[in-house]
Amino acid sequence: MPYEDKTIVCQECGQEFAHTAEDQERYAERGFVNDPKRCRECREKRKAQGDQVASEDDKLLECIDCGRQFVFSAKDQAYYAERGFSNEPRRCKECRDKRKANAAKSRARSGGGGGGGGGRGGRGPSRHPYRSDRPARESYEAVCAECGAKTTVPFKPAQGRPVYCRDCFQSKRR
Repeated sequence: MPYEDKTIVCQECGQEFAHTAEDQERYAERGFVNDPKRCRECREKRKAQGDQVASEDDKLLECIDCGRQFVFSAKDQAYYAERGFSNEPRRCKECRDKRKANAAKSRARSGGGGGGGGGRGGRGPSRHPYRSDRPARESYEAVCAECGAKTTVPFKPAQGRPVYCRDCFQSKRR
């Protein structure tokens, strides 16, 4: 099939560019069925930036940490949907990797273990009461208002308010 030169308007810069018969033949040899949407300069600029969007379904997002734009590919979007993620990524890969490395360093410093568990997804300090990185809870001695036994309580007893030992407190709750 003979090819003829075409004039196409670049969707990026709006300038007209020639899609020569020679270029069309080269596209066909590589298996491309659609004409280019951008001029050579805009294609080269996108390649240099590393932000080449491969399909119409890809999204260009801006990283909240470094401000650079990054591609949220159709493949990644499908993965997010499959996993049930409702939000798009907010950071580029480099910033996500930096953030993960910093989190791992801080976990190592605080003596924290691996990921997950406890409903907090492995983020932040553990709320487990027996962890050594948490200050010991203060306890106060008191006399049970019911049976008169000495007991300790995790709060400072207020004047005029009854304090009960564990057994008396449990029997009052029933």
